[in-house]
Amino acid sequence: MEWFFSRETARFITQIGRTTTRNDVERRPPRFQQAGLFVLSDPEYFENYSKYVKLFDEIFMIRS
Repeated sequence: MEWFFSRETARFITQIGRTTTRNDVERRPPRFQQAGLFVLSDPEYFENYSKYVKLFDEIFMIRS
């Protein structure tokens, strides 16, 4: 996970034509550099927050 969210990985992602959410890496295309934060405002998301947390955990959490 550390590698996935690292600055070096974000740089690589921009080199292959994608953008990043990291503020310390230049976004491409340059117009994204000025983009603000994405704000989630759909009430359904908040009503089902625990469901989404559980789903995220099932998909991404490593079980020991």
